[in-house]
Amino acid sequence: EQLKGFLVNTWKTQAENQRSRGWTSSTEEEMIELQRVAATAEQLKGGMQTIMQRAAAEQAAEANGGEMPDSIPDNIKQLRLLAAISGGHGSAVGLYRKTDDALEIDLLIANTQLDGQFKAQQGVVDKLVADAKEEGLKEVRLSDNTHETLFGEYTDLGFKAGGDDEAWSVHKDL
Repeated sequence: EQLKGFLVNTWKTQAENQRSRGWTSSTEEEMIELQRVAATAEQLKGGMQTIMQRAAAEQAAEANGGEMPDSIPDNIKQLRLLAAISGGHGSAVGLYRKTDDALEIDLLIANTQLDGQFKAQQGVVDKLVADAKEEGLKEVRLSDNTHETLFGEYTDLGFKAGGDDEAWSVHKDL
């Protein structure tokens, strides 16, 4: 987990640097790309705190004979991080948790410096959907706040919009 946290922190720094240099682009495609980079940098600011809390919780569990101490909040205990890293096909990370009946993806970001970002994000989603099916979960949910960090459309990842009062998109295959 610490290595994944270091990797994601490096991506955050790259996205922030790219965002600060890039607002002079003129084509619509370049501006959309820069908006995704900016959204990724913003999402990673908060996401890094959570990832580091999870890493600290895992260290506490190791010191506690492999069991998570009671002092660790449930939202951190339930949190998981899945990385998809592929040479030449981008790399992405999904921050997720499992509830009794669903797998909830809170963050789905890609390394903004590599090509193939959306393919890597698709790989993370495919793995999480397969795991959810295997475990008999009823839904895979994607937080609506992740839509702007996607290097494509959430519907192309297999999600459909949730209800009006829902903050989630729901995967069609479950």
